[in-house]
Amino acid sequence: MTLLGQDRFEDAARIALGDGVDAALVLAFHSAGGLTRFASSQIHQNTWRETVAISVMAVVDGNRVGVAAGSSLEPDAVRSTLQAAKAIAAVTPANPDFPGLAGPASYPAANLWDDATAETTPAERADGVARALEEFPSNIDAAGYIETTANEVFIAGSTGLRAYATSTQAGCSVMAIAQNSSGFAESVGAVTAPDGDRAGGVSPALPGAAGVVGVAGAVCSGGVGVAGGDGAGAAAV
Repeated sequence: MTLLGQDRFEDAARIALGDGVDAALVLAFHSAGGLTRFASSQIHQNTWRETVAISVMAVVDGNRVGVAAGSSLEPDAVRSTLQAAKAIAAVTPANPDFPGLAGPASYPAANLWDDATAETTPAERADGVARALEEFPSNIDAAGYIETTANEVFIAGSTGLRAYATSTQAGCSVMAIAQNSSGFAESVGAVTAPDGDRAGGVSPALPGAAGVVGVAGAVCSGGVGVAGGDGAGAAAV
């Protein structure tokens, strides 16, 4: 994934925080990633998605608030989103309890990015699936997915508020299917390089994938377990 970068978001914010409002707030996202699905212990689909989203809050007459959303950071599109937010605010009843927008603040740097996860290829996800499926005995079929995602988030306010961060995420889900039983487990979480360094390949997701496979197999066999890691779990079906 190629990052848009903070400057691109700042360009959009300069438009969205423009004239004709008492105050404004912009929240924007850029997310991209790949998903590799498998069923009957075979990969059957690989997809890629990339999305941009922007939300503009406009304040007029001191306490009339309108919010509009768009899907592009192009100048004309941002202007249209701002105009929509202003139009909504103009017909929204005044809110005497509106506290105003947050002011500028300092935020600690977030170590939520891993180059390897952001650059994972379809072939690397397929290799992860293949290595995970080696854990299954021949009498159990598997279905599920491995996904890797990279994200950017930006927030800006007419009060001087500014923040920008990037993050990566990896997830996997496995359904183990035997003749008269099945098991399910999944794990989804942020992936960061140790000490800010490149983690190397798609390896951050693979231990979780193997652990999920083990749990799914145990549940399928009648055992009870919970996969390690944040957001992991298992259930018999």
